[in-house]
Amino acid sequence: QNAPRRGENVAARLELTFEEAAFGCEKVVAAPRIENCPACHGSGSADGVVETCSQCHGTGQVRSVQNFMGMQMQSTTTCPACGGRGKIIKNPCPTCKGKGKVRRNRRVKVKIPAGVDAGQSVRVRGEGCVGANGGPNGDLLVEILIRRHPIFSRQGTDVLCEVPVTFTQAALGARIQVPTLDGKVDFDLPEGTQTGREFILREKGIPEVGNSRRRGNERFTVVVETPTHLTGEQKELLRKLDGTIEVSPKRKKFIDNLRNLFG
Repeated sequence: QNAPRRGENVAARLELTFEEAAFGCEKVVAAPRIENCPACHGSGSADGVVETCSQCHGTGQVRSVQNFMGMQMQSTTTCPACGGRGKIIKNPCPTCKGKGKVRRNRRVKVKIPAGVDAGQSVRVRGEGCVGANGGPNGDLLVEILIRRHPIFSRQGTDVLCEVPVTFTQAALGARIQVPTLDGKVDFDLPEGTQTGREFILREKGIPEVGNSRRRGNERFTVVVETPTHLTGEQKELLRKLDGTIEVSPKRKKFIDNLRNLFG
């Protein structure tokens, strides 16, 4: 029990904006951890005097021999005099009550790498609980949460979004503005674009973790908005337009299938 032991890891949660997770940032995280008592410097003794246990000679364990049916049975148990510590403290520290350890909330700077995703953890080495008997500290594990974005979502390193366009823009084609993580970009929408059609903007997505020079794509879906609250004149213009437009192959196939199905 007196061998060096690594300290336990501690966990914390951190909520980031969509952009912070995409491009990385530096945050301060508060997390509770076990530290050496500042009053006694981890010794547990108010006066600094720590004696080796005379009963176990510092091993923290004692052996006992029992006779059972003519045979000797040896067993090892925790030393009752020192509680397994191997040391005796006659004047315990009042701050830690002789334990040598205290629990404290510590604020730690955490560097968040670009491209981190929700549910992943960022490890900060050595910022966990203090080790025992000279062992190394544990680590701080920060679980990432990402706040919902009003426009963007993500799929791996790809950014997804919907772009609404008017009926006229979809039919005739138009230069539209598409939001990206780097700002708005101009995009030439081809004529005859159907609602639900997806377009790709290369390297406008999320950077890869550990290699921020490589980025995913942005995939945006066009949503054609149907006009509402039309005036009588506007409705009449649309009826005239509809009568002059050739039936599309997709609609023609649908009509033919209806006729075959219902006669």
